[in-house]
Amino acid sequence: MEESEIFGGSPRINEMQTGFHDFKLLKANAKTRLYLAHKSGKRFVIKTTKDESELQKKILQREYELSIDCDHPNLVHIYTLEEGFPFGLGLVMEYIEGRTLGEYLKECPSRKERNRVFAELLSAVAYLHKRGIVHNDIKPENIIITRADNTLKLLDFGLADNDAQYALRTLGCTPQYASPELLNQSGVTDARSDIYSIGVVMRELLGNSFIARRCVKKMPERRYANVEQLKKAWRNRHLPLRILLSLLLLVVCLLPTF
Repeated sequence: MEESEIFGGSPRINEMQTGFHDFKLLKANAKTRLYLAHKSGKRFVIKTTKDESELQKKILQREYELSIDCDHPNLVHIYTLEEGFPFGLGLVMEYIEGRTLGEYLKECPSRKERNRVFAELLSAVAYLHKRGIVHNDIKPENIIITRADNTLKLLDFGLADNDAQYALRTLGCTPQYASPELLNQSGVTDARSDIYSIGVVMRELLGNSFIARRCVKKMPERRYANVEQLKKAWRNRHLPLRILLSLLLLVVCLLPTF
């Protein structure tokens, strides 16, 4: 991500309060901003609200409460939620040197590498679901691939099951990757909403398949019920072909020889 100065030559406001300094804007959207900052010789990302409204602060607080105890190699680590930044309340996160999934795919990684990345995505989402957290905004922009070893890191995972509609109204989920029930606010969403988003990402990462098509079924009950079912289908994706080849081999062996 391209960095840009935000404070120019102005004083390092509130540096004594937080210990962070040299703030640079990394990314901004309609609701949030991400800053790069330094502290004790290390780099961190600080997520803050764009408008400093009480509603957005509550969302940031909610994300902190849900994600602070999460510990998984494919999730970006959350450290603290602090006041006293030049831009107000900030969520301090791990800094990842990497690129988005979309940028990674432009590098034409091998099929083996893409399979590995997809398996890491499933692992991260399964971990969240076991903790009662539904991501609700799985998309390439929220998936970072590290430059060091091409490990997947999932961002923005701070919403629980009963926060799904709250997420849509306040965070502006990307329609292309959001499930129909989330977009239509047609009821309580669950893990199958993330399954839908995974299916869309899967098509971009690995191409269309019967697994991806089941993930993106319009009716939630026609999708995989959870990530464990999806993982099982993924592990067994070559099983029908193997069975067919075994049957063909058996037929060939049983044919009479002349």
